[in-house]
Amino acid sequence: MKIKAFRWWKQEVGSWMLLFLIIFFVFLAYANYSSLWVNFGGFECKNFRDLMFEAPLILYVSVFFFFPKIKNRFCRYLTPLVFGLVFYTSFDVFYSFLKRSPHPSDLRNISMVTDFSPWLGRLIFIWLVIVPTASLLFLVWHTVKDYPAKKFFISWGGRTVSFILIAMLLGSAAFGDFYTRRFNYIDWSQERTIKSNGRLASFIYYGVQEERNKIALRSFSKKKLSNTIDIHNTLYPDHGMINKRNIHFIALESFLDPRLIEGANFNTSPLSEELVPFMLEGGEFSHVESPVYGGRTAQAEFELLSGIKALSKIDSIEFNVMMGRPADSFIKKLTDCGYQSIATIASGSGYFNSKQAYRTLGIKKVSFLKDIDQFREPDWMPVFDGDVFQYHQEAMESFAKDKKQPLVSYILGMYGHFPYGTDPEKQPDIIEVQHDDDRVHKIANQFFYRTEAVAKYIKRLLLGDPDCVIYITSDHLPPILWDGTRYMLDQHMNIALLLDAGKPVDVSGKKYFQIPWLIWEILGGREADRNIDEEEMENLYFKLLSASISK
Repeated sequence: MKIKAFRWWKQEVGSWMLLFLIIFFVFLAYANYSSLWVNFGGFECKNFRDLMFEAPLILYVSVFFFFPKIKNRFCRYLTPLVFGLVFYTSFDVFYSFLKRSPHPSDLRNISMVTDFSPWLGRLIFIWLVIVPTASLLFLVWHTVKDYPAKKFFISWGGRTVSFILIAMLLGSAAFGDFYTRRFNYIDWSQERTIKSNGRLASFIYYGVQEERNKIALRSFSKKKLSNTIDIHNTLYPDHGMINKRNIHFIALESFLDPRLIEGANFNTSPLSEELVPFMLEGGEFSHVESPVYGGRTAQAEFELLSGIKALSKIDSIEFNVMMGRPADSFIKKLTDCGYQSIATIASGSGYFNSKQAYRTLGIKKVSFLKDIDQFREPDWMPVFDGDVFQYHQEAMESFAKDKKQPLVSYILGMYGHFPYGTDPEKQPDIIEVQHDDDRVHKIANQFFYRTEAVAKYIKRLLLGDPDCVIYITSDHLPPILWDGTRYMLDQHMNIALLLDAGKPVDVSGKKYFQIPWLIWEILGGREADRNIDEEEMENLYFKLLSASISK
C-alpha cells in the first residue's frame, strides 16, 4: 500500500509540476516575444508585486481546465493553455485596433464588428467561440472517458463553484478597493500599465474602473438637475456668429521660455527674432494658468478642447474615462455650427486613451504621427515641432480641398518632452548658457528652434488665411523647477500667444478652460455673460463625462 500510495503521489505531484513548468515557459515566452507585435510586449516589472495579480490569475485559468487523470497527454497539458492564449491574443488584437485595453462591456459589442468587416467578424467568432468551445468539448469528452462518473461530477462541480466564488469576489466593492490600491496604475499610458501588470490583471482593473465610473456618472445623470444642464448654452450661447473664421489650436509639450529661469545667462537671446512681430509689446508672451505641472498633458488638452475645468473627480485623467461617445464641448459646438475638425498628434495613439477622448470631444479626423512609419523611428526622439507643422499643413490642405466649410484644427507637439533631446545635425546648439543645470542649456536651444518653427507656421497660416484665429500655448511646464532650478512665475503659469487676424491679444491671467470662451466671443464680436461658480462647473463637468459613456 505504501508503494502504491507513493507512486500515486509521485504521479500526481509530477503532473502538477509539469503543468506549472509548461504554464511558466509558455506565457513567459509569449510575454517576451509579443514585443514584436505590440508595444506592451516584454517585461517591465520592477518587482514581483507588479505581477501579484497576473501570475495567480493566469495560473487559475490554466488550472481550472487541468485534469491530471486524463490519459491523453496532449489534452491533459496543452488544452488548459488554450483559454489563456485565446485571451492574450484577443487582447493584443483588440488593442492594436482601438489602442486601449478591452473592457468586459466590450464583449456585448463583438457582433458589431460584422457591420464593417464580415470576414473579420467570422475570424473573431472562430477564435473566440469555436476554438474555446471545441477545446472545452474535447476536454469534457476525455474527462467523461477517463474519470468515474462520481469523480467527473465532483471535479467539474468543484471548478464551477470556485469560478462563481471568484467572480463574486472580483465583483465585490471590497475587492475593488483593495485591487485599485495595490494595482500599479500608470495614468498617462495604458501600454505601460499593461506592460507592468499584465494583460489579464489590466483587463480586470479597467473593468473595475469602468463600472465605478458608470456608477458615479449615472448617479449624476439620474438627478433631475442634470436634465436642465446645457453645456453649449451655458458656455457658448448663440450669438449669431458674424464670421465663421478658421481656428487653430497649438499645444506644445513643455514649451518653456528659458528667459524666465532665474540665474540663466545666454550669449544671445534664445527667442527667435522671427516670432517677435507676433508677440505682445516688448517681445512678451501672455501667461496663462495650466491645470497641471510637469506632466498629465491630457488635463490641459481637456480644458482647451472642452472649455470645462479638469477636476479629476472620476479619474485622475478625464481622457481615461471617455468611451468615444459624443459629448458637448467647444469643438463639438464648432462642428455643430458647420466647422470641420482635424488634429495632428505628435505622439502615438496609446497615450491617455486619446483615440476615444478626441472622438468624444468632437474631433473628426486625427493623425497620430508615431503610428505612421515615417515618424516612428527613432522612437525615443519626439518629432520636431516644425515637422509636425509641415505634416499638419499638408493634411489640412488635403482635408479641406473643395470644401467651403470653416476649419478648427488642433496640434499637439511633443518636442519639448524630457529628456529635451535635439538632433545635432538638424538643430545644432547655437545658444550658450551659463547655469548650473545642464537641462537649461538643452531647453534654451530647443526653444530657439521651436520659436523659429512657430513663427514660420504662423506666417504660412496668415499668408493663406489672414483672418484666422491662432492660439499657441504650452501644455505644462517641464518638471525641472522643483529640484533647484528657479522660475520667475508660478509653476502653473505657461506662455501663450493668441492672434486675432494676426494681431496679438493679451490673455494673461486666463485659465486654460477660459480660452475657448474667449475665442467664442471673438467669433461673435461680443462678450458673453457667464457666472460659473464651482458647483455649476462641477455639474458641467459631470454632464460631459456622463454623456461620453452613455449610449
